[in-house]
Amino acid sequence: MAYGGERPGTGPLFRLAWRGSHHPGRPVEDQWIALDGDADGGWWFDAYFLGCLPLGQGAPRAAEFARWLLAAPPPGPYEREFTLIDRESQAGSARIAAGTLLTVEFLLGREEPDGPEYLQVLPSGETAVRHLGFEVCAPLECAPLPRAALEMAAAGLLDAATDRGSRMHDRRGPVRRARDRGPHRAGGTPR
Repeated sequence: MAYGGERPGTGPLFRLAWRGSHHPGRPVEDQWIALDGDADGGWWFDAYFLGCLPLGQGAPRAAEFARWLLAAPPPGPYEREFTLIDRESQAGSARIAAGTLLTVEFLLGREEPDGPEYLQVLPSGETAVRHLGFEVCAPLECAPLPRAALEMAAAGLLDAATDRGSRMHDRRGPVRRARDRGPHRAGGTPR
């Protein structure tokens, strides 16, 4: 597993990987977050411990997330948050019960004026029947944040999400736009 972003064309559209301990006193392990789209237009969020989860708002939400990650950090201490998945019902997985309303929030910040940045993933859930909130797992934290790798991965995600989000689909799959077909002469024959 590569530290930072994946090499272009070798994995998901966005992946950030690091080594860390999920709980104090636990061994250091490979941890990650990833977003990817499939040929059917579905989008997925994958993270250490959580596994692969559907991203209900698809390409537009992935693009918003990429823009949030790419925003220039202010000088000095700061903290920003972004909700990637907001109370979306889950079909059930090895870690999350069916019907759970899942929320996945991110914190991006810096504690000291010249200190390193960090990225935290905060998954929480709400039970389907009684609507009781709970912490799905301890926060995942990438610190220090590899800013260059994050920006490279986020730029690739933004490009893919805005391209896929702009494509039309019919029952056979993606519909090619006129600008995707290249120059044509009258009568429909290529130049």
